[in-house]
Amino acid sequence: MNVRDVSMSLPPEFKEQPQTILESISDAFFSLDDNLIVTYFNQAAERMLNRKRDEVLGQPLFDVFPEARASIFEEKYRYAIQHKEALIFETYFDQPPYENWYQVRVYPHSNGISVYFQVITEQVRARQALQKAQERMETILQTLSEGIVMVNHAGEVVFSNRAAREMFDHHQDQLLHSSCQDCRWSQVNNTLTPLDPADIPLSVALNQKRAVMDFEQGLMNPDGQVRWLSVTAIPLTEEHQGFEGAIASYRDITTQKEREKHIRFQADLLNKIGQAAIAVDQKGNILYANQFCEQLFGFPIESLMGIPILETLISQSSIPEIDQIRSVVRRGDVWNGEITLKRKNGANFTAYCSVTPIQDQSTIEGFLVIAFDITERKWAEETERQLRALSDALRDTASALNSTLNFREVLERILLNVGKVVPHESANIMLLDGERVEVLFHQGYLASQTGQFLEGLRFRLEEFPTLQKMYESNLPLVIPDTEKSSLWRDNSNMAWIKSYAGMPLLSRGQVIGFLNLDSAVPGFFNEEVVFRLQAFADQAALAVQNARLYEEVQSLSVTDPLTGVYNRRGLFQKCNEVIEQHRRNNLPVALVVFDLDNFKDFNDSYGHSIGDLILTSIARRMTNRLRTSDVLGRYGGDEFVLLLSGISDANIRPILERLRQSISLEPINIGSEMIFVTISMGVATNTTSGYDLTNLLRHADQALYRVKKSGRNRALLYGDLPEYSQPF
Repeated sequence: MNVRDVSMSLPPEFKEQPQTILESISDAFFSLDDNLIVTYFNQAAERMLNRKRDEVLGQPLFDVFPEARASIFEEKYRYAIQHKEALIFETYFDQPPYENWYQVRVYPHSNGISVYFQVITEQVRARQALQKAQERMETILQTLSEGIVMVNHAGEVVFSNRAAREMFDHHQDQLLHSSCQDCRWSQVNNTLTPLDPADIPLSVALNQKRAVMDFEQGLMNPDGQVRWLSVTAIPLTEEHQGFEGAIASYRDITTQKEREKHIRFQADLLNKIGQAAIAVDQKGNILYANQFCEQLFGFPIESLMGIPILETLISQSSIPEIDQIRSVVRRGDVWNGEITLKRKNGANFTAYCSVTPIQDQSTIEGFLVIAFDITERKWAEETERQLRALSDALRDTASALNSTLNFREVLERILLNVGKVVPHESANIMLLDGERVEVLFHQGYLASQTGQFLEGLRFRLEEFPTLQKMYESNLPLVIPDTEKSSLWRDNSNMAWIKSYAGMPLLSRGQVIGFLNLDSAVPGFFNEEVVFRLQAFADQAALAVQNARLYEEVQSLSVTDPLTGVYNRRGLFQKCNEVIEQHRRNNLPVALVVFDLDNFKDFNDSYGHSIGDLILTSIARRMTNRLRTSDVLGRYGGDEFVLLLSGISDANIRPILERLRQSISLEPINIGSEMIFVTISMGVATNTTSGYDLTNLLRHADQALYRVKKSGRNRALLYGDLPEYSQPF
């Protein structure tokens, strides 16, 4: 089939393009007439559908591919022919050997239809992985103890988790799409006065575009009962989040408020009785201890009498606070606060203490100390703080994943957020490339020591037993004390590391890298960090997968699959960028169009595979002799385009001659023999053609045509043609 025959069966936008484009594209393309008989079948279609075009051309499509008969393909093709309507659809074909997701584009024309097949399995899998990650994030939000409510730009609720619905006493369908100002209970401030709708935190974040942090408000039911909430509301903008509105978190502090009220009530009573009560003289010697002291400290009451409280019951870590406490109570004021005390067995614990001066008229005779153990409360508060920090960090990292394609920025955000929930001194992320490991990102290391050692480090996996073990087991590894572990490899650059925690990064069950944390304190890490690290390792793995997929898609879209240089699309895009930069800076630029002399004879004599080898060799030689600022691309068939930066008309001829000789004087090894090839070159510069890619291509092509007519194997400038009259 010649070029004219092909173009008659193509959609309009392709009719004036060379057939070589259809043969060089990576997408499968074929044409059918109105009876579904194959009229054209490109090389990519041969590879994808595993049929030679000689077996297919002139045949009814579904006679050649009976497994696709009565499928969605036949239905869509007949619909496009009948209605003259272009179709684009995605489908999964499960018949071997074509098991894949495809995007299919069908274009009708006067003689039938043209069909593109593009394999999109990896894109579909990436979308599915992203959806699962979003579902996991929503599951995390639903399990939070804090209520989460999100509203759109109109103030309508578009998301609420279980905790929020319970706080507001609403079913999901009642809360969803309601206004952020609507509530079954009255919203009040600390004085139980109804809140102005404009002062509700979500309204402030939405309408005033500012964050509201830890705002206390109450929900009062018709019976006068109040549920107290701590509210944080943040505006969401289209620019940063891809969504305009606001989000608020609600933490129920009713119990905390009641406890504070109760403590204030008890503080007055515990001046005399209550918890452990100890009276001391001006020198700090114990004069009296009630029965609760024995329970709290473990000392028999009698053994405490007359001894210094400072040496017996107060931990060494709290000694620096004693001077401050003394200065408060000697003024006649009461000191309240947390302090570390110690029991008879030497164990420290946190206590809430009230120290009140004991006065006789205006003279301070001594002090009354009331103390009660708050260790469990502190543990609960710390646990809640850690879980909240984990939730915030995960949300922040997920936001980075969804808002940027900058791989390094996402990894930096991940390590930053890991530090908020798992303290450490340094951390790094490594990626696995075959049997080698590369340090991709690190922070916290001294540049002159470990940081310099790690920068750009690549090594074999088996060189580090810790990584080898995680790779083989797919499980995290915690080494509390590196000096006691046989897995830890001695290295002078890492001798300071005394405790280690590592997580493998998994993608589809395969290890693709590692997240590593270090500490200089022995015993710093334990198995409890694994739970908190796991979510960040999953996010890091997803970031790696997204980045690799994005780079692969970007590369495939602009790269010629045979030669590895720019394809036509990438060539035009890059050339336009470079030409515009040179135009702005008034720098010279030259465009060369060259092809192989008598290339058809090589194909006819040696076959297309040798022809491909020749093209690949030419592209490689050119690339090796060009500067990084030059641009090389395959225009189509055996024709290439070369853009030379900063080369004036006066200096270009010797450069062209060196490039021509690099091809013509060095034979190409085709296996059975060494063959010589030559190239012809047509050149246009901004002096003759301006800073316009279309003009440069057209004029360079005219010069190339003249070279072909006059003997080949040389370079000719457009400015040297007789028809050229004056500078552009």
